[in-house]
Amino acid sequence: MPYFLYAKCVRACLGSPRFAFLPLRAFSLWIAQRDFVFFRYVAFDQLVMPQTCYISRSTVDDWLARHTEV
Repeated sequence: MPYFLYAKCVRACLGSPRFAFLPLRAFSLWIAQRDFVFFRYVAFDQLVMPQTCYISRSTVDDWLARHTEV
């Protein structure tokens, strides 16, 4: 929610060159065009990413070989 409000404020100040120094300005201008649901998806993606567990191809192939009813 805080970043959603920040991005909307950055977009509201778009025409003023005195706000060109704001952090994440370009990204904020882009994302502020979206609604809150999109922000929630982006935040979820960023929070989950460090917990990603990569599975080897051989493991997936083994799972698929054991479950042929699909």
